[in-house]
Amino acid sequence: MSEKVLLNFYIFLKEFIVFQFSNYNKNVCMDSGSGSGSGSEKKDKHTLYKEFFMNHVIPFEYCLYIQTKLGIDDNDMNNDHKIDDSFFPIQTFQEYIDTNFNLRTLGSYDYTHFLISIKEPTFKKNLFTQYQREMKKRQLKNEIIHTDVPLFINMVAYYEYKSFLQSSNNDLYNKDERNYKKVKDFERITFEQIDHFFQV
Repeated sequence: MSEKVLLNFYIFLKEFIVFQFSNYNKNVCMDSGSGSGSGSEKKDKHTLYKEFFMNHVIPFEYCLYIQTKLGIDDNDMNNDHKIDDSFFPIQTFQEYIDTNFNLRTLGSYDYTHFLISIKEPTFKKNLFTQYQREMKKRQLKNEIIHTDVPLFINMVAYYEYKSFLQSSNNDLYNKDERNYKKVKDFERITFEQIDHFFQV
């Protein structure tokens, strides 16, 4: 498909999620009190931010899917400044393992099994793929919560993308790919949320 159409929609979709986050931040985060930037306040914000992404998981996952299709690395798109990752920390592979696969999180039996499995090349490769996807999610989340709300949003990119999906040249999805139905559901629900948000 036209990479320009897909890229423009990707930018639009991120801005749409930023708009949603801005509204959420005004309606919910401000109600929790501004405080003085203490650790407890950060913890509260972290909880609220996690709730936002849980409540908006479908447009976020669809955005992540298109990012992967484009082969985009948001670090390259934002190499002029480092995105604050204090809420969704970007970890090394070893840090990710130490945090998520330890005796406390797994329990004695599963942790022992994990230590054996991690020595197997296939298991470690799959775990690294899982780690990469998780870091991409965190990077995108950090970018969304720290992006300034744009003065306007390019609805033309949305309509061009929808038009392309209905055309005979649409090659975004391979119907044989494993997640075809799930991605199409993401697309449908995301479009419904966009239309409702902008009252199209």
